[in-house]
Amino acid sequence: MSETLTTAQEAAAQADAIPAPSEVQDGTGVIRLGGTKKDRQPVEMVPLFAIDGKTYKVPKKIRPNVGLAIISHFEQLGPALGQMYLLRRVLGQEALDALLNYDDLDPADMKAITDKLTDMVFGSVEEESGN
Repeated sequence: MSETLTTAQEAAAQADAIPAPSEVQDGTGVIRLGGTKKDRQPVEMVPLFAIDGKTYKVPKKIRPNVGLAIISHFEQLGPALGQMYLLRRVLGQEALDALLNYDDLDPADMKAITDKLTDMVFGSVEEESGN
């Protein structure tokens, strides 16, 4: 089976790539965001799981704003719906559909996948905030 990414997966990964850090623009101490588009580097993808020989990959680094969006969903919707948002946002629809349609998925495998994603997402927020 192919380990290549679909165009949709590549586009989603590019959208979720971590940009270069912002810089303080003047002597006021204000961190200025926006104004110019940052050059986006190709997103490094890492394998997360495989089903029947097809490997599904996720971005190696999750953008901090994606992590914040996921935390917000957890806060507003609770753990179950927050986790579904996490899966959809980070995995992409194709990989999520693969899990949804895999009849032999057991709870331990699902926990391993969600634990890994949660660590990746919350780690990206903590790294950026210095925690």
